[in-house]
Amino acid sequence: MASRTHTAVIIGAGMSGLSCARALVQAGVDVLILEARDRIGGRTWTYQHPVEGRDKPLHFDLGASFIHGIAGNPMYAMAKRNKLPLHVMFDGDGTPASTFSSSFSAGSASSTSSASQSDSSASSCSCSTTTSSSSSACSRSSKIERNEGVYGPDGPPLEHKLAERLNFNVTRAFFSDSAAYAQDSPNAVPAPEDSLGQWMKDPTRSSLFDGLESERDKAYALALAESWEGYSGARLDDISLRYWHSEVTFRGPDATLVDGYVGIYSALHSDIVKSKHGEVRLGEIVEAIALSDDEESVRVTTRTRGQETTYTARHVVCTLPLGVLQHAPPRFTPTLPQRRLNATRRLGHGLLNKIIVAYPRAFWPDTEYFGLLPSAPSEAFLPLLKTRALLAQNLYVINGQPALLFFMGGAAGEALEAVSDAHVREHIHKIITHHFACHTTSVPEPEAVIVTRWNSCPFSYGSYSYLPPGSDPQDFRELARPLWDDRLLFAGEATDPDHYATVHGPYLTGKRQAQVVLNKLELEALEAEG
Repeated sequence: MASRTHTAVIIGAGMSGLSCARALVQAGVDVLILEARDRIGGRTWTYQHPVEGRDKPLHFDLGASFIHGIAGNPMYAMAKRNKLPLHVMFDGDGTPASTFSSSFSAGSASSTSSASQSDSSASSCSCSTTTSSSSSACSRSSKIERNEGVYGPDGPPLEHKLAERLNFNVTRAFFSDSAAYAQDSPNAVPAPEDSLGQWMKDPTRSSLFDGLESERDKAYALALAESWEGYSGARLDDISLRYWHSEVTFRGPDATLVDGYVGIYSALHSDIVKSKHGEVRLGEIVEAIALSDDEESVRVTTRTRGQETTYTARHVVCTLPLGVLQHAPPRFTPTLPQRRLNATRRLGHGLLNKIIVAYPRAFWPDTEYFGLLPSAPSEAFLPLLKTRALLAQNLYVINGQPALLFFMGGAAGEALEAVSDAHVREHIHKIITHHFACHTTSVPEPEAVIVTRWNSCPFSYGSYSYLPPGSDPQDFRELARPLWDDRLLFAGEATDPDHYATVHGPYLTGKRQAQVVLNKLELEALEAEG
């Protein structure tokens, strides 16, 4: 079945597709969005979870949840313009928040050795759900000055100074010193095959182990660093050191939307559909994209509930995720250039899954992030957690919902997809009880446990792109290059070397490709007049 010809067809109703469509309809261009899912938003998805006895459902961002750098960021600007409440990650003194709640400085290094030695007595106590043992555990941890968010293998928090040092080292090595080594070294440039993991694990180059004397404490530091694999969605050994933090992006602290990203992608969708020029169709799985014989239009063939439909447009903007282009792309006729195929293969498409555990009440400290070091319960959950920590975000301090969000990135995210929901529910509750029972007289049963599996989704095959060793930022630029004399264009986070793996990246690329379409239409109009 065929449909009428549109000026522009956009494949995908994620952030880039919605951004592109809005820019075009505001310019008076006829636009049709084809979305395979039964919802808009793509890899931004604010999920509503009803809970019996609660007036409102709980809400969680199952995909993207951060605004990375608020200064000049269009996501921050849209949130402010639409009066969407934000949680900006500042410390109490008004400075951007660190990874956990630590205010540790390099000048404190002299106290680290003694802190490390005294840690064993503070962290060896056992936590359980009974009143007596919980009270006893917290009593024996009374030396802790404040909760730094790092919990030891035996359950309770580590001694304050050691936890502070670990937080400082991980944050500095992962975000600062590694970038300085890769981008600003006066002596050398990392080789193309060098990985971030090689640097992080090398004590002669990395600052990860600074001030840590025992092998145990060094293992703690590495375990916490590996819990940050969700930042890039890949194993540390799979990330290029040469291009680590080479992007030019927005500055300032990060932020999260209190009510989720739905406020932003719904606003974009509303602007599109209220216009007489815009339409969004869901459940349209794109199978083929072909240039017409006269090369003046593009045909897009979809399948919906077994029915095949062909749409024709003067311009098509493809916003399919990199994972889809790598694993299950539509048929392109003519085939894509070899340089495009090579760039698509070289780039990495990372994985960040989430486990969200909601309780009737919050019984943990008001620290925003928790690093849970390897323990017997975590190893029983996933064997690879024997050597890596779990990173959890406290949603209660962000939006008042008594829930913990576990970031399962890279290898941990892959392992998560191999176990059942029932397995996750059983073991993640045991892990939470193991670490947080010392803060309460009893640990309630969770009201909800939600697990994402983005790698298993045929419309994403992962979460966002990254640069592995051997790739180059030019690969992102290649994916952005228009084809077929600007009849076929591409947008999305994997088409921007400065803003990949963000939400503002696809938004900006959508607007960029909308302008390419408008420029082409203007040129054709001028040629017709001449």
